[in-house]
Amino acid sequence: MDKLFFGLIANLKIPINTVILKIMILTVEYNIPDMHCNKCANKISLALQFTAGVSSAKINLDDHHATVKIDPAIISGSRIKEMIIALGHNAMII
Repeated sequence: MDKLFFGLIANLKIPINTVILKIMILTVEYNIPDMHCNKCANKISLALQFTAGVSSAKINLDDHHATVKIDPAIISGSRIKEMIIALGHNAMII
């Protein structure tokens, strides 16, 4: 670790025994070609909203596209794809 990092820690007055976690958020985009109605889009959106490791899910019905922000330490982009397929839709990571 460099001096700048320790300087920032000192300026924030963080106790030396405090653990700082870096959380990485990954954005994964999916093409869902057979998603044609609001019911389908809402079903996928709702399922993703209640999935551990998903911080946001935006479904665009017009272009058959989903943008999902995940914590890769908890869930993978491939697992999200499997979930969409289990809901009855084809899905491809793009």
